Amino acid sequence: MLNHYELLYLVSANYTEEELVTVKEKIKDLIKKFGGQVSFEDSFGKKKLSYPIKGEVYGYYFLHEFDVASSVINNIDASLRVTTDVIRYQIVSSEPVSETARIKKTQEVKEDIKKSLKEEKAIEEPKAKRTKKVDLKDLDEKLDKILDVDGLL
Repeated sequence: MLNHYELLYLVSANYTEEELVTVKEKIKDLIKKFGGQVSFEDSFGKKKLSYPIKGEVYGYYFLHEFDVASSVINNIDASLRVTTDVIRYQIVSSEPVSETARIKKTQEVKEDIKKSLKEEKAIEEPKAKRTKKVDLKDLDEKLDKILDVDGLL
């Protein structure tokens, strides 16, 4: 019985576009070698990493969805572990998704990102308004009022 899996992997940003095509084909061939069938693939492009991985600050993200027998998933994992082209990877079991559901989910994610960016911008704007410069003369007068000992007695 075939199970559905997702493979998300990261490739160094030092590769050229032609080399990336070769790396993607190499990963697809690896899946096919173990009897898998790739049902979907996507590229998220070059992104800045949250933290350096193996000295890399940028990387290319790729996603492959495939169907394969669960008995060979450990073999695919072991092969990916020794592949020098891949910096990091993750294989997860998932449910197959139809193309229309994938498009709908993509639209929802895009809307969520737009909404969060608007909220971030709204939070940052008041901070900018609060950082107006204070006149030193006004500051000295306020300090004098606070430190005026005669006013306390």
